[in-house]
Amino acid sequence: MTYPGKFSFNFHPVADSDSGQQIFYNLFYSNLVRRGSSAGTIVADLASTWENVAATTYTFRLNDKAKWSDGQPVTADDVVFTATAAAQNADKFTGYTPTAWLAIDGAAAIAGTTKPLTGIKAVDPHTVQITLAAPDSQYLTTLANAVHVILPQHALAAVAPATWAKSAFATQTPIGSGPYKLAKVVPDQYLEFAANMDYYQGAPKIKKIFVKTGMTEAGIVNQLKTGELDVALGMDPTNQSLLASTSRLKTSVDVGVGTMYIQFRVDNPQVADERVRQAFYYGVDRASMLKSLFGNAGKVLWAPAGFDQTGADLNHYDYDPAKAKQLLDAANFDYAKPLTLPYASTESGWDKIAATIKDDMGKIGVNITLAPMDETAWSSKLSDPNPNAFSVTLNCCGTEGRSPDASSVYYNKTFVGTKYYNDQLIGLFAAGRAESDPAKQATIYAQAAKILNTAVPYNWLWARSGLNVLPTALQGASIYQSVIDTTGNAWQWSLR
Repeated sequence: MTYPGKFSFNFHPVADSDSGQQIFYNLFYSNLVRRGSSAGTIVADLASTWENVAATTYTFRLNDKAKWSDGQPVTADDVVFTATAAAQNADKFTGYTPTAWLAIDGAAAIAGTTKPLTGIKAVDPHTVQITLAAPDSQYLTTLANAVHVILPQHALAAVAPATWAKSAFATQTPIGSGPYKLAKVVPDQYLEFAANMDYYQGAPKIKKIFVKTGMTEAGIVNQLKTGELDVALGMDPTNQSLLASTSRLKTSVDVGVGTMYIQFRVDNPQVADERVRQAFYYGVDRASMLKSLFGNAGKVLWAPAGFDQTGADLNHYDYDPAKAKQLLDAANFDYAKPLTLPYASTESGWDKIAATIKDDMGKIGVNITLAPMDETAWSSKLSDPNPNAFSVTLNCCGTEGRSPDASSVYYNKTFVGTKYYNDQLIGLFAAGRAESDPAKQATIYAQAAKILNTAVPYNWLWARSGLNVLPTALQGASIYQSVIDTTGNAWQWSLR
């Protein structure tokens, strides 16, 4: 199987930074809970049952059959260790922020220390109690994110946090509790997983799964036709017709939760003025681009995908080159200084998207120099704390379409990303999580949408639809709302 997105060959969530990792984390690790196949559902994973015993308190009962891949039992102490280590070392996370662990009462007080996390405790070897600093209606959904996989205390307690991402555990010999064990790693080619016959929810029916990485869309199509590949997730929808005659496969184009967007580094002087970022929104004809490049397989956006796009006070940024030029002039934009746009040329369609942005902005006098590069170099630029690492780039995917709160991970002080941080916005996200009344919650998130729609640290181009391919002989598999969650029940798959 494969996914034509970015893959980081790292098995420690401290470096969880891309969609590809979720694909194989589902095979190898366990979360307390995971997302189900129906949108918005949460199902058992490491925790067999859970209870929200008070507004801010959860009790999780772990499956007492759970073992690590080295045979050691999984206990409540592992959960306490995972959460505590993340809270103590949140600054070490170079990708997604472990927000569920940071939401626990006492987390803020132990940052940079070795002190215990007071809001989590092991009640007994298989029961964990978590007390949050504030009510959070999205907490279980957040717990299901890849960055919150449970880690083995016995394997990591002696590993210095500063070395987590480059440790042998992260790169060579990880230990998980999921349905598959890591059997082999061939960097930039594939990962081989072997069934964990002692898996606590039942031995997987498919004994081996190979996850191929770094493939082009053309290569994926070819190998699907020849039978070298069986499963492909999140492909360019325009490839569907190329597979129509391959009877052993079934294809579907599904609206997912990912987004294609232009990403700005707002602390870079060239794009620090929000009027420059707004000018890109007006100056790039994203509706025409979606139609011509991807056959309208998506939905044009003007705010993060999880937000209600129908708010009366939201600017739709319809294509208007004259308005774009007006904003640039008002911002005293320096037309003489080129903007460099680095991007990962291996990502499907990005060459064409980048070229279209260059052409559209060039029509209003903005000189963009395209800088295609490999995934490693591009990822390095995105995580570089230097404001001059880039001014504008392309990015995609993520899971913002799940809910408004799914966007909150991109706007905290530890996430490099755009370096956009707004105290009012963070307060609104917190208020939305704390509010259980849907109408009041919608009002809160409408305010957050307006802030982002005005500041535009990203130009959200469109919600992505993806081509997903499964073999007709595969049973028990279905395409999840977030396609990267599709492997969440791989232990139940079988071939007829």
